[in-house]
Amino acid sequence: MSSVVLIDGKNIAYRHLYTHGGLSHEGFPTGVLYGCIAGICALSKRLPDMPIVWVWDGPGKTWRHDLDPGSYKTNRAPKDARMAQVQSDLHKQLPELQGFLNDIGMRNFEVANLEGDDMVGMLAMAILDDNLFDDVIIHSADRDFYQFISDRVRVLKGLKGGSLEWADPRELEAEFRISFRKWTLFRAITGDKSDNIPQVFDGVGPVTAAEFIKNGINPSLVAFDDHPKKVKIRYGHPFQIRKKTVDFKGNWERIHLNYRLSRIVTDHTDECLSEEVRKALASLFKGMSYKSFYRKEECLDDFGWQKMTNFFVKHDMSDLMEKRQLLWRLP
Repeated sequence: MSSVVLIDGKNIAYRHLYTHGGLSHEGFPTGVLYGCIAGICALSKRLPDMPIVWVWDGPGKTWRHDLDPGSYKTNRAPKDARMAQVQSDLHKQLPELQGFLNDIGMRNFEVANLEGDDMVGMLAMAILDDNLFDDVIIHSADRDFYQFISDRVRVLKGLKGGSLEWADPRELEAEFRISFRKWTLFRAITGDKSDNIPQVFDGVGPVTAAEFIKNGINPSLVAFDDHPKKVKIRYGHPFQIRKKTVDFKGNWERIHLNYRLSRIVTDHTDECLSEEVRKALASLFKGMSYKSFYRKEECLDDFGWQKMTNFFVKHDMSDLMEKRQLLWRLP
């Protein structure tokens, strides 16, 4: 069975930023560089012969910023000097990391004004639709990717105790009492603090929100009145829960907006994307084959080897220097 690994670059980089945040060389932070490269080595040992590619947020505002201007992800600005330093350390290292990956021939997928989550979704669906590989592994701790889990898509959260830790939908269902298939609908009501997507109703937590979804509330519908009659009768008027008012009809515009913000795009022709992004994606996906996910052969020469060696010397990473042969043998 052939598989491909799609790495959610920003998510994994942030994880290593906190895990190895104390690493530096001559005043330059190196925790992300070290953690991500060591992570590739660890993955390749446990997932041999699988191509590993990186997917990144493109620069610039995305369609979600246009959809919810002045709100979406505005909470990402650092709130204190420590957080400002953390973000600065990350932004210093990402170009170095991407340059290293390019130098050793690894594929980096990125389009301006497009979030990495959407790129992962589009790549995964294109791979499966065109049967480029038998299955797809999405490497991320982001629960939003649970919606893709199937017999051909797995979500790899990371390494724990030296073993691969796979996302298990049953954990999500046990914690939130909602099917992973309905995660995006659920988030439309509960919101997402990390992306500054608001919780619609005060006092309505995950358990109650899950009940609403199970009882037929469907935030993917454009208008509340698009619901079946029995749902409109039950929820078509304001009602009280723990002395808090719930008014689905009066708040439906916000609820549906939350759903649209939470939905991961899987089609590169989706009309929510700008014309410029669709054109860039059309060029990227045109003629895509299984070879598009393997390393670039033109980088696998003596010059590429020397650039890899120089990188480890520059950042004083002697233990990674010893793994050069392993990195060089990656598919």
